[in-house]
Amino acid sequence: MIVGEQTFTIDRTVAEQSSAYFATALNGRFAESKDGIIRLDDVEPEYFALFVRSLYSLGSGLPIVAPRPSDNLSRGPRKPMREYVEMYKLCDRFMCKNMGDFIYNCLCTSITERHRMLFRWSELQTIQVELAQDFADAYEALEAGHSTQNTLRERLMEYFCGGMALSHWPETSCSLQDYPEFIRQVSCFTANALNFIYTNRSRRRRKELPELKHKGDSP
Repeated sequence: MIVGEQTFTIDRTVAEQSSAYFATALNGRFAESKDGIIRLDDVEPEYFALFVRSLYSLGSGLPIVAPRPSDNLSRGPRKPMREYVEMYKLCDRFMCKNMGDFIYNCLCTSITERHRMLFRWSELQTIQVELAQDFADAYEALEAGHSTQNTLRERLMEYFCGGMALSHWPETSCSLQDYPEFIRQVSCFTANALNFIYTNRSRRRRKELPELKHKGDSP
């Protein structure tokens, strides 16, 4: 497969078994079925490389279970949520349902864990900024007009605003100038929350949200 200026060699059987899109392209009346080459000019090679790696490890069709959120939070390196978002978008585009569900659930786990970090480490400004950038990058990579992606945008916004420390938001927002839509939506979310408090004469009490449900969980 040729993605941009990079070439990826993928076993044909793996591609066909993992993706209905690839199976159709390689076996239909398309040019790809003759030369076995699929060209993708609108995909970023960086994320396609992650996608291909997952095809081999997750695309066998066997049941795969995403990890659940850990309650033992660590400040160590974490996989950026943007990577899960981009991989999920590729799974959706190339019709890889099993792998797509797995990546979706991994993203839900990441959202829950980062929400807990925001909530529990509210006094640490550097952590608040780091996590805000992670949320913002993932949020703005999702497409508002896509049903499932729009749902993920709503969950990202809900879990970010539910966990962030308002006292740090002015400084945190200054580090997010490359994410204007995220800043706008956080401001709208916060304004609505404050309006509810004012209207109902109630105090705003921060609370940790429950684990975000995975696909396949019982209602």
